[in-house]
Amino acid sequence: MKLNLDRSTVRCKAYYLFMLCAFLATSCESDPEELTPPVKLVAGSILYDQFQDHQLIIYHNSQFDVMVAYDRTFNGQVLEFQESDSLPAILEDNLGNYWDVFGKAVKGPNQGAQLDFVHQVKAYWFSVAAFYPEVSLYSEGVEKSRLEDTEKDGWLIDTDFVVQAALPNAIPAIYDPPFKQIKTKELFIEGNHKENDLILAVRINGEERIYPERVLEYHEIVNDNFQSTSIVLSFCPLTGTGFCWDSGNRSYYVSGFLHNANLILTDWESGSQWSQIYGKSIFGSLKGEELEQLQVIELNWEGRALLSGNITLDTGQELPAGSPYQSYKVSPSIGYPISYEDSRVPTKEKVLAIILNDKAKVYRASDF
Repeated sequence: MKLNLDRSTVRCKAYYLFMLCAFLATSCESDPEELTPPVKLVAGSILYDQFQDHQLIIYHNSQFDVMVAYDRTFNGQVLEFQESDSLPAILEDNLGNYWDVFGKAVKGPNQGAQLDFVHQVKAYWFSVAAFYPEVSLYSEGVEKSRLEDTEKDGWLIDTDFVVQAALPNAIPAIYDPPFKQIKTKELFIEGNHKENDLILAVRINGEERIYPERVLEYHEIVNDNFQSTSIVLSFCPLTGTGFCWDSGNRSYYVSGFLHNANLILTDWESGSQWSQIYGKSIFGSLKGEELEQLQVIELNWEGRALLSGNITLDTGQELPAGSPYQSYKVSPSIGYPISYEDSRVPTKEKVLAIILNDKAKVYRASDF
């Protein structure tokens, strides 16, 4: 299969075209107020597991639509946890520390300390199974290795499962976006945002920024810089995956290519192609180079309002009512070829995948 950026056949889906046409970029302004938490909160759940020599704690809360994992070994000691009833902390340990959703101790004898964030992503099940065909489930209690990709046509992947879904740069990436302070739950839902809308939150050196998935559905890539760190944040609506990397001082745009329905990025500087899920270049002069993953948390607007005592930031972009991917999210159909299918879990169930040493393990909400 020959892949040519200038002459490839364009194979667009109706919802992809709608996404491009519906792009809006107006900003909205309001005055911040104090947040009043709801009267009743749904308790979170935790489970312990061991994977690839890491002692893990996995936290899940259905109200906040969050599932996140940390290494629970701290200063050489394996900590014991329970759910916290003192927001914004979600966990309390046996030493008297209270930890927030980013794994930072917000109160206690080790205040300011940080739990180790393991490589993880929330994703539709089919995408984890396609990229890691020997993926293990927590409920099965086994570990399996990832099958090696077939290199083809100079790519590090099997190009039989690469399609061109849009022209290069047709989906406009964001560069150095403006942000605004938001402190109230009411402000979170202006501009057609809803409490259950998902966002990606990134925190670097104590500063946090929010990237609403409703905005990312129209752009997919954000090139940003804060705390003296150049980052690239990407979101693939088709696989439900959000990643944040140290950009390596490069800027990225949407290539228009998909591999196993997953976003492929291109950097402007070298023209190399990058797999979002693998986090490395799969074609071009930088082929084989990997990017450093930075911590990104997916949760909903309500959870973000309640789980942080810090300033909240938003892209300040108004959105049309509804999502261009709403019908896709609830349909079992994928619409693009994938290299492997696994029926153990419903195709588009959102799961948490932990990826260590080229092995993946999946945790489901039903495991808690």
